[in-house]
Amino acid sequence: MAKNTLSFFSFFLVFAILLSSCQQDNNDPRLTLMRFSEALKKKDFKTARTMATAGSASTLSIIEKGLNTDSSNAIWLPVLTDDFEYKPATINGNEATVKMINKNNQEDFDIELVKQEEEWKVNFEISSLFRIMLHKLNKKGAAKARDLDETLNDLQQIDMNSVKNELDQSKHKLDSVKHEIRHHKK
Repeated sequence: MAKNTLSFFSFFLVFAILLSSCQQDNNDPRLTLMRFSEALKKKDFKTARTMATAGSASTLSIIEKGLNTDSSNAIWLPVLTDDFEYKPATINGNEATVKMINKNNQEDFDIELVKQEEEWKVNFEISSLFRIMLHKLNKKGAAKARDLDETLNDLQQIDMNSVKNELDQSKHKLDSVKHEIRHHKK
């Protein structure tokens, strides 16, 4: 009886330790980002999607589709091929930032994570990637980053219907000029 109790207690202790370590992994944004990066390296997008915010699905789909074409010049290619060092997370409530440092060229990236349903999720949305890009530009030259930021804001304000109407009008005018040139040559 004492042997059975000891076996049960040992099993319970091992189970509690394993459960605790799993929960601890979910509470460490750095480990989440490391697992996310490994999934991307393995081109395991199904697993990567489980560790990313719901809004990251479109970005991951773009990368996944890009792998089916010539992706040798893609800006995201280092995420799939290079080795990174992961610094400890800076946590602020339900948001965290983990600095990734590319071991090949020492370039660093601050990756955002968000806590959702008690688990850290990588924010790999386009808007997050633009913030990373603007931050990188800011390091290289604040004026360029401000210009790009202003340009992006201007682009967001453009009414695409008016652009389409302008393009249609321009096409109509070009067609008229082409017709006149052809008619004049005869």
